[in-house]
Amino acid sequence: MTTTSAETIIRPARARTAAAGATVRRRQGFQHGGWFVAPFLALFALFVIWPLLRGLYLSFTDANISGDGASFVGLDNYREALQDPLMWDAFGHSAYFTLLVVPCITVLAFLLAMLAHHIERGKWLWRLCFFMPFLLPSTVAANLWQWLFNPGTGMVNHVFGLDTPWLTDKSYALLAVVITTLWWTVGFSFLLYLAALQGIPPTSTRPPSWTARTPGTARSTSRCRCCATSPAWSSPSRSSPRSRSSTRPSSCRTSGPAPRSRPGPSSSTPSNRASPATAWATPPRSPSSSSCSSRPSPSPGCGCCATVRRAADDHRRTDDPHQAPPELDPGQIVLTLLGTAVSAVFLAPLAWALFTSLKSETEAVEVPTHWLPEDWTGQAWTALFETGNITDWFVNSLVVSVCVTTVVLLVSALAGYGFARTEFRGKGALMALVMAGLMISPAVLGVPLFTTVQQMGWSTPTGA
Repeated sequence: MTTTSAETIIRPARARTAAAGATVRRRQGFQHGGWFVAPFLALFALFVIWPLLRGLYLSFTDANISGDGASFVGLDNYREALQDPLMWDAFGHSAYFTLLVVPCITVLAFLLAMLAHHIERGKWLWRLCFFMPFLLPSTVAANLWQWLFNPGTGMVNHVFGLDTPWLTDKSYALLAVVITTLWWTVGFSFLLYLAALQGIPPTSTRPPSWTARTPGTARSTSRCRCCATSPAWSSPSRSSPRSRSSTRPSSCRTSGPAPRSRPGPSSSTPSNRASPATAWATPPRSPSSSSCSSRPSPSPGCGCCATVRRAADDHRRTDDPHQAPPELDPGQIVLTLLGTAVSAVFLAPLAWALFTSLKSETEAVEVPTHWLPEDWTGQAWTALFETGNITDWFVNSLVVSVCVTTVVLLVSALAGYGFARTEFRGKGALMALVMAGLMISPAVLGVPLFTTVQQMGWSTPTGA
């Protein structure tokens, strides 16, 4: 009776103590996690949430792009947009563009990642070739392909022998935009897939060697994990657990309980098996200095030799610069040729632009066009540095790139750590809000951001 009374008193006290401790931990986690996530949430609210709310407000007014003189008009803007046939044409083109680009980018990026992951020679070269177009600014990529699709002097019609009006016929213009988008943006998805493939262990897709069982043999209750396996125990012949355990070295680690052996020699030991003295006479060998070919075949329950072989295969697949290049088999030759062809497709527009920049002004617009210049000249590059204000352009781009990259890396790293490694109240809701904000197109936020910056007086050259 006394014990029961004590338990009825202690158990609720322990429950209250555990609940209080959990509450303290949640508060501490909210404090620490909140500090990590707060800078990111502040910028997210300033550049995503606020422009989105302001754009929603402007949609109910008759404000122009400057945002001055706005008056409330209700749903008139939405009513006018729904009655405009151009809006439905734009909606159809956007849906058609999305249905073409998203599946193509997903499949193409995955195939490129698989190709770059399985080619053993020059992996860095293939990764660079596939990712290089993504490094170009959007304006450079758009102007480059606008020139490549030119019916007279463009590379596309010249290489394929076509006479297609890519940019003047609406039936071909959307296809030209899709091709440009695929060439320019597939590198980002390719990099994500490649990182995911590199995170998969090479042996994870192979069945463990100890799961294979030779027909006619009994499944072992334990598996050896050391490479000091004696020839007697590693014999694939069938035997009883008693005889197998009597020849096992004492230093062998097993993942399951080993059957106990009786003292003294066993009379049931088959004649074709080595005695315990013979087994103990074989010195153990370490995995690093042993060779799988020098030991007998592993038993159905032993995975030592197969583990060493898989480790050696994994080492040969690494990108060690001091390691001798692997031998080319027919499969690697085919993959290398395929990678070369795909790399040529990604690098051809850049090569065409470089060769054209080394032509004279007259030769650059000749019809029919040709790849290599007849008279190599740097006239275009000289005019760029003499007439263009390229120094100011470069300095402005450098300042913007360094500042944006530094702030984004610092704030995103802190937010990523806060969301991944800490627990705080409202974490799931904030994560869902951030993910929803990333789905918003930057074009939707462009006008509200511009009006906000203009009202703050930052539309001057220095402020911009």
